[in-house]
Amino acid sequence: MALPADFNEWEHLQSIIVNTFSKIVREEFKDLGENWQPDINTPRSSLRTACTPKDNDTASILVLRIIFFYFIMQRVGEIIEPWYGIPVDNYQQNVKFKPQIFLYFKEDANDVDLDYQPLRMQVSFRLIGESSTTITKTELTTLATKIKTQFCTGNGKTFKKGKELYTYKDLEKGYNIQLYAFAKTDAKALIDDILGLQSHTYDDKCFTEHLSANATSKYPTIPPTQTILGESKKEPRQRPVGTVRFQYATATIWGRTKPIVLVDRSFRFLDPLVDAES
Repeated sequence: MALPADFNEWEHLQSIIVNTFSKIVREEFKDLGENWQPDINTPRSSLRTACTPKDNDTASILVLRIIFFYFIMQRVGEIIEPWYGIPVDNYQQNVKFKPQIFLYFKEDANDVDLDYQPLRMQVSFRLIGESSTTITKTELTTLATKIKTQFCTGNGKTFKKGKELYTYKDLEKGYNIQLYAFAKTDAKALIDDILGLQSHTYDDKCFTEHLSANATSKYPTIPPTQTILGESKKEPRQRPVGTVRFQYATATIWGRTKPIVLVDRSFRFLDPLVDAES
């Protein structure tokens, strides 16, 4: 359906931003009450007045309000998810490794459960026959093309995560895969796809089921709550069930601090070796 004849790009964008950002600001300042009216008589109310977007804001004012909220008030943590980790150069000082290929999956935004982050999954394998000095860009591009063919078609390959653990261990070929899958057939199918990237044949002796007694009760879909610093909080989910979709693949090579992006259908990176859409 065509856009209305009187459609205004700025007014449409502004209304979407105002409606969305207003909800975020209201949640941040909910301690001021449902019937709050703009004023600058208290520090909190003054901050809320500064952050609250208005229909007559210019583009510059609207951007300044958002920058003030996320960066000056240091709420950027709301949009950047916390991680545990160590600097890459520190790790590489202590560990020398074979080139490693990572496949990243993520739950679709529309499927994410309320109050939770999207489900994610990372699967990797090593290129045992290569080293940081022998691997070539041509070889990586060939591998990226295979990943594109196998994982990028049909809006990206999906995988259903579950409560049971399945592993595939063949260290001589660079595989130590661990998958929490909804079904054994799902795990085997994904493992077979990964092996196919290097034309390796599936070996059932390398596959192990780690079935858990009473997995449903041990890893409930809705976790119990606990009191932390006087507040009731849900415990982290363990082995959540949901569907994740392939996003991108990278190669990590010892001696390079940044990973090489092989293929990316998430548009997160600017310079993948292979374009996922072409």
